[in-house]
Amino acid sequence: MFEQQPLFPPPAGSGDVKLKNYHQMLVVINHVLTTAPDFNTTGMVGFPINAILDFPMITPAGLAAFVAPKANAMFRKVLKVWTQFLDSKDSLYVLNTSSTGWLSPKALKAISIEDFIHDPNAPHFGFKSWNDFFIREFKPGVRPIAEPDNPKGDCQCLRSRSVRDQPGCEGNSTPSGSNRNPTR
Repeated sequence: MFEQQPLFPPPAGSGDVKLKNYHQMLVVINHVLTTAPDFNTTGMVGFPINAILDFPMITPAGLAAFVAPKANAMFRKVLKVWTQFLDSKDSLYVLNTSSTGWLSPKALKAISIEDFIHDPNAPHFGFKSWNDFFIREFKPGVRPIAEPDNPKGDCQCLRSRSVRDQPGCEGNSTPSGSNRNPTR
């Protein structure tokens, strides 16, 4: 799969990396397992493992590898280890006010911190880990459900937007920009 990667480099600013072989991939993944994501403005900001796998998984060999149940079982184990780290206090080091910290003015604006429950006077704004910060709760009323009694209604729990709907999909979303997000 590494030999089949496209010849072009990763797009500038994408956050992607292009690895030479599986040995290098394992070294980089091993590093990520004890690393919390720094704030940045790339598309890979919250999930650096995806940046590692992007190029290998778009190859015929990569597709075959990443749909294999044994490979998925191993990646599940890897992700569980990373989750344990991100759930620990050891992951808090990225909650700081440096330019790559999640408590920097640029990051706080980007994530609209005022919409979320936090304590700006507490260390790390009161969050106990990276995951506690990243999966933070909205303040009451910030994201009301537009149609709470409509079982076919579409709601997005994430700070995201629909790019397009699949024709014929039951419960297609309302036009972009509508307030249809729950409070959690």
